Amino acid sequence: ANYPFPLAVKLSVPQHTLPATVTITRNGTSFKRLEVTTPDEIVVDLGGRPTSHTEVRFQVSRSFVPKELKMSKDKRRLAARIALTPDPAATAAAPTQQ
Repeated sequence: ANYPFPLAVKLSVPQHTLPATVTITRNGTSFKRLEVTTPDEIVVDLGGRPTSHTEVRFQVSRSFVPKELKMSKDKRRLAARIALTPDPAATAAAPTQQ
């Protein structure tokens, strides 16, 4: 199934990992480099509506392990919260207007 919207994500980085550099590639090509200095959520435009398979990768300069910071028992290495916008699941569940 094709994603029917222009590509964009909501991105946020935790306060304790700031500042952070986020490097984004699209289909293996360097696309954007962001200097994130605030924990506020930002919307990042990833280009127009995809017409074929599109791979987007994010590399974040700083990360953390919640367990090591005694925040929780979570052992995963985390760096940023990233969510596709609009959310395809919410869009699919929304009633259509006629």
